Amino acid sequence: MWRPIFYIVFICANYYIYSMVNEFKKQPECGCATGWQPENLLLLSQLAMLLGIINLLLPLNKSLYKIPLVSNLFSIGLLCVVFIQMFTLSRFVRALNNRDDCNESKCKPGQYQPIVNSISTWSLSTVGLLSLGITICLLYL
Repeated sequence: MWRPIFYIVFICANYYIYSMVNEFKKQPECGCATGWQPENLLLLSQLAMLLGIINLLLPLNKSLYKIPLVSNLFSIGLLCVVFIQMFTLSRFVRALNNRDDCNESKCKPGQYQPIVNSISTWSLSTVGLLSLGITICLLYL
């Protein structure tokens, strides 16, 4: 019962990240619109949405657990990808708040201001715990 709900929330959260980063990329005066962080966030959020849609329709994680070596690699790989996405997101948001070429006069967060404010307070341990929790839900739901 919880599996479809979690995957729908997961897909929507990644779409939200994708649209937020895309909104900043559309602002030509925003210094944070280019570089490795927004590009990686766009790519990772697209991959996460695809993974969520596939797992919503076909539970790949359940079938991969029947093969021991593949399941271990899949679990560790998924944890790494989710951690990299969360870490990059927190660094991107911190750059929006701290860099001179990314201040609010140049990069307007608009409707994303509440999420930008909450993510900017994430520490590395918060990112790690969120990544671990999301990965556990992705693997075992």
